[in-house]
Amino acid sequence: MKGLGTKRLAEVLVGLCGGSCAGKTTLARALLVERPDATLLEFDDYYHDLSAISVEERAKVNYDHPDALDIQLLLTHMDELAAGRAVDVPDYDFATHTRPGGLHRVEASSLVIVDGLLLLALVECRERLDLKVFVDAP
Repeated sequence: MKGLGTKRLAEVLVGLCGGSCAGKTTLARALLVERPDATLLEFDDYYHDLSAISVEERAKVNYDHPDALDIQLLLTHMDELAAGRAVDVPDYDFATHTRPGGLHRVEASSLVIVDGLLLLALVECRERLDLKVFVDAP
């Protein structure tokens, strides 16, 4: 969003990135305790709905690759939150690798925390973040 000439209402977009079980979500939730007015956007909600392919094919998908994610929707939601607008995020079921059809609302806030495994690997995401944190906890 920076440099795009668009007025931002979110004061800070913070990106938390790191490997699986590195502590990203733990840190994000600790930040929410300290700043209950903050908003959390979770990368895990943006995996593609794989209901159109067989369970066997789903097992072959590399979920650690950016192609497994709906990056465009994530970017749109980051932009909307930065502009002060709430977003409706798809619910994702990791057991079936599908979106069962539900949505949950993420409200706009002056502090938006984005938590995601591949977040900093994507230039488009990095460009939208004011603060980038790589979490690597044993």
